Amino acid sequence: MSMPPAIANTFLFEMMKSKSKDVTLAAIYALGEGRCQEENITRELHRLSQSDDMEIKIAAIKALGRIYR
Repeated sequence: MSMPPAIANTFLFEMMKSKSKDVTLAAIYALGEGRCQEENITRELHRLSQSDDMEIKIAAIKALGRIYR
C-alpha cells in the first residue's frame, strides 16, 4: 500500500531529524529518490549538507542533486 506524497514527505522530514545516524541517512536517501521540492525539506537538506559528519554531508548533497535534476 502506498502513502500519499504529502504524508510520506512529512514522515521522512521528521525521520531526517532523528538522533540515529542510520535513520537520518535512510530518510535522506528516500527523499532524494523523490522529486519533492518543498522548502522545509530542501532547507533541511541544505543544513545537513553542512554537517561535520562526512557521511551525512555526502548523502544530503547527493539527495539535493537528485531533487534538482
